Amino acid sequence: MAILRAHAQRLVRANLALLRQVRPGSVLQWMTHDIRTVVGAAHAAVLLLDGPDGSPGTFVYSGLARNVARGIPAERPDAHGLLREAMEAGRSMRAAGLRPPGGASLPAGHPSIASFVSAPLIRHREVIGLVYATNKRTAAEFTLEDEHFVAHMAAELGRTPLLTSAATPELVDRIAVTSQALRKEMEATRSFLSSLSHELRGSIAGILVSAELISDPAYENLDEQQVRAVGRRIHNVAGNLLALVDNLLDLGRLEAGRLDVRPQPVDLPAVFDDVAAVIAPLADTAGVEIEWPATAGVPRVLADPIRLRQVLVNLLTNAVKFTPSGGRAWLEIETDPESVCLAVCDTGRGIPPSETERIFEPFERGDGVHGQGVGLGLAICRRIVELHSSRLQVSSEPEVGSRFWFRLRRSREPLPPRLLRPAGGQSAVPGLDGRAASILVVEDNAASRQSISDVLSAAGYRVRSVATRSGALEAIASAPADAIVLDVQLPDGNGLDIIGRLRGGVDRPLAVVVLSADRIGDTAARAMAAGCDRFGLKPIAARDLLGLIAGAVEERRAGSPERPHV
Repeated sequence: MAILRAHAQRLVRANLALLRQVRPGSVLQWMTHDIRTVVGAAHAAVLLLDGPDGSPGTFVYSGLARNVARGIPAERPDAHGLLREAMEAGRSMRAAGLRPPGGASLPAGHPSIASFVSAPLIRHREVIGLVYATNKRTAAEFTLEDEHFVAHMAAELGRTPLLTSAATPELVDRIAVTSQALRKEMEATRSFLSSLSHELRGSIAGILVSAELISDPAYENLDEQQVRAVGRRIHNVAGNLLALVDNLLDLGRLEAGRLDVRPQPVDLPAVFDDVAAVIAPLADTAGVEIEWPATAGVPRVLADPIRLRQVLVNLLTNAVKFTPSGGRAWLEIETDPESVCLAVCDTGRGIPPSETERIFEPFERGDGVHGQGVGLGLAICRRIVELHSSRLQVSSEPEVGSRFWFRLRRSREPLPPRLLRPAGGQSAVPGLDGRAASILVVEDNAASRQSISDVLSAAGYRVRSVATRSGALEAIASAPADAIVLDVQLPDGNGLDIIGRLRGGVDRPLAVVVLSADRIGDTAARAMAAGCDRFGLKPIAARDLLGLIAGAVEERRAGSPERPHV
């Protein structure tokens, strides 16, 4: 959020740089609107002491009714109201919980002032006016950051030549375009923050209530089917939260130019299976039929498998979300000698022609879309596809449906060993002694450590768990294990640094599965270079974790094949 606010403030300053060349009314009016938007105030104004006796004269406002605003400049210089006190203070100031609201000398009918922030306009060491904002919309008082921003803008306005010459038509047009873009971005930012708050609070509320249902003894009469339904609900909501967090992280990386893709030969049927596992439950709940294409003979493509999965999941999730119950969504494949075209289609509400480009901008959603995400998914999908030297496009007809498609180059290279795709079933693989394999879990987060241990125990594995690197080395020395589930960031150092020592402490093939929540760094590449057999991103589904362990144990025992590379 700090990044968004800083961006907004930079735009305001750029706007002011242009407006300095325009007549005073234009400067003051545009900047009053912008100040009100950035600090989130109900009202904002600039008050100039134009009169020969220092009485208030020019008054430019935003958010006040005209009949109220007209009365404010009538205050006399000997009045003792809030505005006069703020001007005489000679410095920026904030106030909240004002009693009586706003001071006694405000004009009749003026909105009550509960919170206030201001800064004087100073030229040649004399106060020539006041910039102020009142009644912060989202809090009981303005912040110190708000005060600094108002003070900065007052200083900028104080340096502005208040000339009366008219600007050239060309300059006025440029200013109008800049100001319109600024207001549009401010509105998009405010809409994004509102949607983000709605998504986060709504999802967390759903998780809390569902968790209470299965943990509070007062609800112990729930039967097994009801408990499983609550569990599925928690799982779905947590998945939505995870997708939201991932999108926010990806947006930051895209803005910084740090989102990388690692193209490699990709087996499309394997990716489709992973996508189907995510989309099928959503479609069942929404009553939308999902159709998958025949994949026999489908060529491999050059793509980052993780990012490709992300794009398809996002597009199909949107297709399900915006298709009414009883509708259809499907995936199409078209091939030519050089490329493969992937298209996600639906019979949903459709998109008006005027919206088909805007929906790919960050924080933008289609007109009339409420409570349907924060407007990041399509923007990120388009950027990911562009990083694959392609372009995500859309064709749509309102009330008929939409089609999103992109092309990927065909690959004729051999498919590399699998890294993230689970192998094997969910039952425990046997250890060397004929019993279920022994697993050592090394994870410092107590809740995560317990959850992983519970999943492995439920699958039939023999499980031990520790929280540190030293604990892992001691556990291996006291009793060997068949596999280790290893976290990267541990309290006493990096888990990757002890993989060699762990393997040296046992006299049997030791499979290592590394888990990390780091989506930003190159942790996966470093894990494979350190000697792990499988790598997975946290949070990881139980089914995927079991598949990674089974595949790692079986391959390690088969003769330690060449490890997959990212």
